[in-house]
Amino acid sequence: MASSLLLRRGTKNVAQKILKSNTTERSVCSIAASVSHAPPTSTSTKNEGFGIRNHQWKDAAMTTTMRMSVSHPCVSTQRSFSDAKPLPADAVTSPEEVVAEAVQTIEKNYNEPSPLETLAPDFTPGQALFLLRTKGAGGQAIRRSEFHNLCMASRPGWKTDAVVIHTALLEFKRCNSFLVEEYGAKLAMEAMMKSMLPSGHPSKGEAFGERRLNAALFVAEAFANEKTGLCFAASTDCVDTMLQDLYQGVQECELKISPGEEENESGIANRVLNAVETTIFYLNRRAGPSEKKMKKRAARKYLKQLVSKEGPSVATAHVGAQICTYVDGLDCAKARVLTPYKRRGYKISDETAELVNRVKEEEKVAAEAAAAAVEQEEDAESEEGEEEEEDASENQTEK
Repeated sequence: MASSLLLRRGTKNVAQKILKSNTTERSVCSIAASVSHAPPTSTSTKNEGFGIRNHQWKDAAMTTTMRMSVSHPCVSTQRSFSDAKPLPADAVTSPEEVVAEAVQTIEKNYNEPSPLETLAPDFTPGQALFLLRTKGAGGQAIRRSEFHNLCMASRPGWKTDAVVIHTALLEFKRCNSFLVEEYGAKLAMEAMMKSMLPSGHPSKGEAFGERRLNAALFVAEAFANEKTGLCFAASTDCVDTMLQDLYQGVQECELKISPGEEENESGIANRVLNAVETTIFYLNRRAGPSEKKMKKRAARKYLKQLVSKEGPSVATAHVGAQICTYVDGLDCAKARVLTPYKRRGYKISDETAELVNRVKEEEKVAAEAAAAAVEQEEDAESEEGEEEEEDASENQTEK
């Protein structure tokens, strides 16, 4: 292949590199060795289009004179090589030997021991992240089994372990092109939830519902971040479990937005609503042919990362609607969850329809009660005003 490539390329740069290099004789010998399998006699007076002329040989061993001249206006150099000898048989490598050597190299790199084997059996995620950072900085790829071991090393009640797993997802994807798969996403989400929750009973002076809410919100925001890769790989069952924990934490904390409350005053409530809305958005996007609406480069990048194509289930829409309805009412649930869900052609379940009807009636009754309360206040104020006017008129008559 090398000989044919050299003979076919007759440009100025290639010709000068062949004629001016110090290893010209070696290159010619390699040509002789490679063409030694050719027919015994061959003559070529001119190779049209490639600028190589007067190339002749008479036998396979290339013992006769090989005369090469480059017909280029800028190059008029001519050299002769006599008694060229072929390279030894060991230097000629067959395609089978090249493939076997490549396979051995790959197996050697794959079978190299993981740096995590140097740690104690009860290592922490922080120690594992330090060694895997060093490995990735050296240009080596991070194995999925190493990431799995990092997630399984998380400890209950240690918030730092959840932060370490989140950091590992960000750094491995950015620096090592690490793509987490469905099982790895499940391990990561479960490990982060376990580390954020206290082990056993809650500590003194701290409500378990607040810890549950913060843990589920942390995992939901990690899923909603494209830089972690969880939104491309996590299954719908994992997402449903995450939303159920979030709804349980919202109920335990009684997290609600009052009608007159501003957005700045309810920061956690808005974070919960945004996390639910973004979760539904990513599930809807990966279930449909959204890459057809992207440009080519963006579509290639998106499809390269996409692992799971599972969309939102009926349970996902139901739990999302429960969270939004509990926090900010039915209008919020329709805008953030139900409308995007129906826009994809999905149908809500009977439980969700009953929830919507029940909340409608409750809001209607609450609105009527609020209107009646306003009327009573207005009547009371008007009566007080009339009494004040009567008192003022009586005082004037007495005077």
